[in-house]
Amino acid sequence: PSGNFIAISQRFFGPDSGWLGGGVGRAGRHDIVFFERNGLRRTEIEGGWSGLSNAPTSPADWDYKIKEFFWSCDSNILGVWVSYTGGDVFQLWTTGNWHWYLKLVLRPVGSSRFTSIYWHPEHGRTLFLASSGSLREYSFEYETVASLSGPPDDLGMVAVIDRGDALLTPFRVQNVPPPSASYKLSLSSRFAPPIHIALSSSGEILAALSYKADLDSEHGYSLSVWNLHPRKGPGRGKIMNPELIGTSQVGLYFPTQISLCQGTECSWSVRVLHQLGEVDGEIAEFGIEKGELKRIGGVKCELNGQLISTVVDSAPLLWQSRQGAIFEGETLSKISAFPEFCFSSQSVSVALDGKIVHIIVGVANTKLYVTSTGQKSVFVSPIVTSFIVSGNFLIYTTSAHESVYAPLQEIAQALAKSDEGEQDVAAQIASCAAGWEKRRIERGSRIVTAIPSAMNVVLQMPRGNLETIYPRPLALEVIRSNIAR
Repeated sequence: PSGNFIAISQRFFGPDSGWLGGGVGRAGRHDIVFFERNGLRRTEIEGGWSGLSNAPTSPADWDYKIKEFFWSCDSNILGVWVSYTGGDVFQLWTTGNWHWYLKLVLRPVGSSRFTSIYWHPEHGRTLFLASSGSLREYSFEYETVASLSGPPDDLGMVAVIDRGDALLTPFRVQNVPPPSASYKLSLSSRFAPPIHIALSSSGEILAALSYKADLDSEHGYSLSVWNLHPRKGPGRGKIMNPELIGTSQVGLYFPTQISLCQGTECSWSVRVLHQLGEVDGEIAEFGIEKGELKRIGGVKCELNGQLISTVVDSAPLLWQSRQGAIFEGETLSKISAFPEFCFSSQSVSVALDGKIVHIIVGVANTKLYVTSTGQKSVFVSPIVTSFIVSGNFLIYTTSAHESVYAPLQEIAQALAKSDEGEQDVAAQIASCAAGWEKRRIERGSRIVTAIPSAMNVVLQMPRGNLETIYPRPLALEVIRSNIAR
C-alpha cells in the first residue's frame, strides 16, 4: 500500500483442534490484522465472514476463503475478495476515528465468480471487476445520508452504514460522535451491508435496499421502509422506536440508488434507480400496501444517472444524466443542465416575488454549480469540499478551510436574471459571494448536517471526530424569526 498499514488475515481455531496458532477464547474468529511497515502489529478487526453456527475445528470446515486483499492507490479503501461456496463477493472497508466500517459489498454480474479485480493506479475510488459474464468499472464517492428539512422539523438525522446496520443519530437531540450512535438499526446480514439507504426530509422515515442473503439468487434484492418514530425533544426514554412499515423482495437487474417520496394522505413510495440490462435504465416506483411494497410504476432512462435529493419529500423527482443534464423524473423532460456530472446534488424550493423557484445545487470535482428550472447553470466556486442546503442558506466548505453561508434568496434573484446573459449572472453571483459570511474551520473539515432551528452546523474532522459550530448567519436567522412572531 501507499499508506502505513499492511493488511493480512488470521484465523483462530479451538484449543482442541491441534491447529497451531489457534487462540483460546477466539475460536471461530477470522480477523483482518494491520501491521505497520516496521513490522509492529497495530490493530485488528473481526471480519465476520462465516455463516456457520458452530466454530470450525479444522481448515476444511470453513465455508469460505479469503482470496486476496486490495488497497486503493491512496490506501483509503481496503478491498477484500471473499469466495463462498455459492459465489464470490468483494467487500469495501473504510476507516474513521479508529474504527473500520464495512461500507459496501459487490457481487459479480452475469456470473457467480470474479475472474479479476483491479484498482485504478491513479484514481483512488475507481475499481474494475471482471467475471465470465461482464467487465464493470465502478466510480465511488462518499455520501452523507442526512435529513434536509428546515424548521421546525429539522431533526438533523444522519444515517451511517456499518456492516448490516444503520447507525442513526438525530443531532438536534443528541450529538453522539462516531463510531457510536444514538441507535443501531439492523437492516441486513452483518456481512452484506445495504446497497443504498435514504432518509425522508424530516428524518422520520428510512428506506433501505439490500442484497438477498442467498448468493445463488441472481437479481434478488430486499427493499424495506421503516418509521423510526424518533423523539423530537429532550427527555428520558428511547431516542427512537423503529417500526417496519413495508418490505418486499424485488427482482431487479442492477439497482444503485433509492429515494423516498411522500404522496397524498401521508402515503410513502420508494423510487429505485436500476439497470434494465446493458442498454437502458429505469426509475421504478414501489408503494406501500398492507405492509408490502408493490410496484406501481416506472419510467425508462439512460444508464449511469442519479436521483437528486430534495429538501421536501413532496417535491418533484429529479434525475441527472451522466452528462449532467437534469430531467423531471416523472416525464423525463429536460429542465436544466450542469456542465458536467455532479455526484453530490440537492434541490430546494425558494419563494421569490410570489413564485416558487426550484434551485438545484451540484458539486463536481470541487467545482460548485447552481441552476434552476429553465435556466443555465452558473459556476460559484472552484474549491468546494462539501455542501448542504439548510434553511435559507447554501452552506459549503472550501479547501481554503472556510465555511461559507450563501443566502438562497440572493442566488434565486441572480438566476432569475438569466436573460441578461450567463456572464452577467456569474458576475452578479461573484459580487454577492464577496459579501457572504465566512467562518474559519479546521483543515479538512466536511459538513455532516446543519440544524437551522438549533443554529448549528456539525462538521467532521479528517480523523473522524465531530465538531459543532454556531455560525452567526444561522443565529441571526433564528433571532429575526423570533422577533417577527
